[in-house]
Amino acid sequence: MKVDCSDQIIDNKIVTQALSVESTSLICALGLILMMRRRQFSKTSLIVLTICGYVYMDYYFFIGHCFLDRLENQESRIGFIRDLANEFKIHHDTPRNILNENHVAYTNLLVFFTILLVFVYLSLNDNLLSFAFLSFIVSIVGVIGSANHYYCHRITHEQNLTQLQKNSSWQFLLFKSLQRFNITPTSAHHSLHHRKTDDVLTIDHQLNWNLLNGFNKVYEHMYKLSGQSYELLSILFYFTNPVSINSYIIMYQIFYYHI
Repeated sequence: MKVDCSDQIIDNKIVTQALSVESTSLICALGLILMMRRRQFSKTSLIVLTICGYVYMDYYFFIGHCFLDRLENQESRIGFIRDLANEFKIHHDTPRNILNENHVAYTNLLVFFTILLVFVYLSLNDNLLSFAFLSFIVSIVGVIGSANHYYCHRITHEQNLTQLQKNSSWQFLLFKSLQRFNITPTSAHHSLHHRKTDDVLTIDHQLNWNLLNGFNKVYEHMYKLSGQSYELLSILFYFTNPVSINSYIIMYQIFYYHI
């Protein structure tokens, strides 16, 4: 097995994995609202919603990662998708480059619009707190999965880092511990996604798309059963993402209650 490692020089700067100020502010504001209304939730509902949010994000990380790895998207007519797909290709060609990036920034727009739409539908119907809490969990879990991806590469290339880079922040220690106890995908697990062999299943990164521990093997099996259908992936990517789902909630509120 060979893991592709670029010899490109990495800056000594420690890269903090964080959302933008705008997205962080929205999450904090929503968290504050949920705290103020916490008596409307039972302990059981909070547990169920948290599990649902985690399972959903595990599913959508798989779909999003798998979809953007498809070569067809590198020539997509949708500029945003084409740019993302080419960024994924660059990441596969030189995976160490991620160590110079705030990888959570990749999920920033998704989190921003997901939470923004929560405030829109709460303004239409403030009884939708369960959906709001679900979006809150989805956003938090999305940040965790994205950050863990960065730290997978950080651990994989640790031997090549400078001493300054090894003197890491609490984030690095946290995610290294999470991986040690298999709470999040390990660097060894994610390295299989980047290996280059003669095996047709892995030559184009056709393995381990998950960024959370969950039902990865189930999704991979279903993907193979579909004949690795690009059309099915496209439908799931565009119509089951958290922004789309929150948009459906808003449209339902508008058409059912306000028209």
